[in-house]
Amino acid sequence: MSEKREKFLSMSGKRKEKALKAISTIGNLSTPAYEWEKAEVEQLLADLQAELDAVRGRFERTRRWKA
Repeated sequence: MSEKREKFLSMSGKRKEKALKAISTIGNLSTPAYEWEKAEVEQLLADLQAELDAVRGRFERTRRWKA
C-alpha cells in the first residue's frame, strides 16, 4: 500500500468520526430542552447538505478514484 493511501485511510477515518460526532450533537438540539423555528432547522440542514455537496464535488473533480 502506498504512503499516500495509508495517510488517506488514517486521516479520513479520524475526520469522518469527528464529523459524525459533530453532526450527532447537532441532532441533540431537537430535544425539548431547546426551542427552534422550522425555518432555522431547514437552514441548518441546508447548510450541512451544501457542505457535503461541496466535498463530494471536490472528490469528483479530481477523478482520482482507485478501484
